Amino acid sequence: MNAPSGRSVFLAMIPIHLLLLVWVWIGRFVFGNGGWMTLVLLVTVIPVVALALAITTLLCFLRRPAPRALTSSQVRAQLVTWAGLFVVGLTMVDFTDSPDSEQTLLTQVFGRSDAMFTLSAVLIGVGTLTAIGGWVWLLLRLLGDQTRRSAAPGHHLAGPPASTGLR
Repeated sequence: MNAPSGRSVFLAMIPIHLLLLVWVWIGRFVFGNGGWMTLVLLVTVIPVVALALAITTLLCFLRRPAPRALTSSQVRAQLVTWAGLFVVGLTMVDFTDSPDSEQTLLTQVFGRSDAMFTLSAVLIGVGTLTAIGGWVWLLLRLLGDQTRRSAAPGHHLAGPPASTGLR
């Protein structure tokens, strides 16, 4: 299987970010699990994740010269971020405000037990740490790329060249 190209990941960033925001917010509805956590996520986690994804997306799209693709390291960091967010949406547990809300993918497949809830909580933590780690990795790669480009010979940060004759 071929790894995704830097160009394809670059072009997929905005649609996949939007899909993953919805997935983290209400992905557990697929498994019949919706309750108070939907509201809690909407006003706490989703704005933070949206801001983080917007920052890296803007850094990618506003690079000069005009961006055409991500580097292989940036692709790996982006894929790690996406994988973490997918796991979070897949394993999110709702508050136990009613017996029906105690469903996750694991309890649907293997039956309801404390072990499945514990495993779901562990997977949420792993997914969260993976997404944060991938995002920080991507951010550092993007900022490093920006720093290298601005330090390149012949690159002027601002203002007209000294020999323009403007006074």
